Amino acid sequence: MTTSNPEADKVLFIPAGDDFAIVSHVEGDQPFGRDASNLPLITWPNGGWCFDANAFMLRLVDRGLSRFNRGGTLATYAAHITPLLRYCENNNVDLVELTDAHFSMFVNSLKAARFKPGSREPRLEPSTVISTASTCLAFLSFVGELHQVHLVGPEAAIRAEIVPSRGRRQTAVKWHHHSFPTRSPERRRLPVGSEVIAALRNAAAEHSPSNYIRRRRQIMLRLLEITGARRSEIAALTVQSVERAAAMQAPRLELVTKKGRGRRKDRIREVPITKSDARLLLEFARVNRSVVIRRTCGRAADPGALLLSETSGFALRPNTITQEVSILVRAAGLYTRVCAHMFRHRFITNVFKALIEEYHVESPDAFRQLLLSAEELKTRVCEW
Repeated sequence: MTTSNPEADKVLFIPAGDDFAIVSHVEGDQPFGRDASNLPLITWPNGGWCFDANAFMLRLVDRGLSRFNRGGTLATYAAHITPLLRYCENNNVDLVELTDAHFSMFVNSLKAARFKPGSREPRLEPSTVISTASTCLAFLSFVGELHQVHLVGPEAAIRAEIVPSRGRRQTAVKWHHHSFPTRSPERRRLPVGSEVIAALRNAAAEHSPSNYIRRRRQIMLRLLEITGARRSEIAALTVQSVERAAAMQAPRLELVTKKGRGRRKDRIREVPITKSDARLLLEFARVNRSVVIRRTCGRAADPGALLLSETSGFALRPNTITQEVSILVRAAGLYTRVCAHMFRHRFITNVFKALIEEYHVESPDAFRQLLLSAEELKTRVCEW
């Protein structure tokens, strides 16, 4: 797999539309569909339809994996099997014909990939190589099951085994192959600090190209700080939710939860916010945002989202929030690692601090014992 060709880094799928559905069953002559919005539709590098990969996506739909934000977790799986499809086409080998030597060569190609020819810096970290190749093994195991071929297993064509995962869920398992590299040291992202937030706010005030962008960036930073929401959840926050919160005696902001298994798309959690923050959000919606709506899409085509593009009036995409944070980090001259998700770490840290103060915990051992024994505390942390 070469990296000198820009096409080599492109994924081989596009997300289906929001109204995309698949046939679930047929009664008589009447087909009945089920929601498959944002399902990744995968092709071979030559543009041909990849039946095996798309059948694998449908299996993941049945497992209830997230499809939010242009494919969600399913898009990650599709991106992981992209290099395997390229390897098969480049080496003129079918998926069911792969051997242990083939798969070892494929993993080595991932380890050897560079950002540009002659570079010594690997394009993928060892942990990313392992994650990608493990997904490919899960995909190939499905292909073997689909075509009734003993393709992946301890005594199969590709000698791999299932091992316990180091993920947060203790019951999780992953495929492992002897060609996998040594996992890179785990890098922990600490909560973003108060001084960093202050620097980002100053950058938003001083380096924004327009008054609307300045206000939108300030509101975005405030939402990240007070809600602990994911970037996709911030992007999906509606004006209606802000108006409801502002009308409450004890404001609670409704957020659509964009993570978790299951087919429901309306999972809502409510986050308490202060009255001053509710008024701040409402003022932005009625003043700054309204100007953009009148100048762009108009009230009839208002998307309803709080944070909008200044030029189109469309709702911001989650990736735009990531880009906005990066722009502010550069403008502030910060040299520490800062991303939107670190605000989430800060939020949950503050929740734990508040609970420690509420329960008068005086030592780490006492708090550890409280976590093990207090069902109320565990329930409240899960709710947050």
